[in-house]
Amino acid sequence: MQRKPLPKIYFILATLLIFIVNCAKAPQVIEAPKPVEQPAQVIPKPVEPQPAVQPAQPQSTIIGKDGAEMILIPAGEFIMGVSRGETNIPYYEHLHRQKVFLNAFYIDRCEATNAQYKQFMDATGHAAPAYWNDEKFNQPNQPVVGVSWHDAVAYCKWAGKRLPTEAEWEKAARGIDGRMHPWGYRWGRTDRLKCNANAIDDGYQYTAPVGSFPNGASPYGVMDMLGNVGEWVAKSVVRGGGAWKDNPNRLFCASHVTYEPTITSSSHGFRCAQDVTP
Repeated sequence: MQRKPLPKIYFILATLLIFIVNCAKAPQVIEAPKPVEQPAQVIPKPVEPQPAVQPAQPQSTIIGKDGAEMILIPAGEFIMGVSRGETNIPYYEHLHRQKVFLNAFYIDRCEATNAQYKQFMDATGHAAPAYWNDEKFNQPNQPVVGVSWHDAVAYCKWAGKRLPTEAEWEKAARGIDGRMHPWGYRWGRTDRLKCNANAIDDGYQYTAPVGSFPNGASPYGVMDMLGNVGEWVAKSVVRGGGAWKDNPNRLFCASHVTYEPTITSSSHGFRCAQDVTP
């Protein structure tokens, strides 16, 4: 007896069953975890050394409130004073030779003039000094004379300055090597033309206009530190190596004479100094 063929549905179900069994036996593919991205490492650049900050250097010259040019005198040691054997003037008060250290400071290139002093009088009502109306001494560019120590202090205060100390004045006049005169150690034959002294011998019978003797400037370029007028300094002392009427044997940078602060003279003037501010 002949078998009847199976319905097609059985073949379909069998095929489906085989497929399901095969899928169950197939190995499962497990994906590996993705690597975690690390942030890129930042390598710092080497720090370049910075140059040390240098303090600002003071200017070699400045102009004061009164219009006067001021010269920088650098910090350092200098030789101050003079031995008695170096001069034949017995009545001067001598300072023994010694090394002195000073901080930097400014000092007027020239002595205070009548024109500058007039600005001070006009601004403050300060009284006129002696010899103000004397035409031998009252020309605008001549050094003001007839001022007391108190007058000089008042002027400096008005100008925002001060009187120099003795040591400051002397260093500005002679430099650091202990020379007797601004231009050197000894008085030569032509040195009378380097300062205003001995009355008419240098061409001026009285005080000369400030700055008239450039060949007699100090090592720093400060003018008239010998002759013309003696100059008040901080402690009612007159410095200046003599004045317009003095003989050469009285002229040297270390001269030092104390006066009463109220005294006035046609031989006495002043110049100002100022501290160096950072």
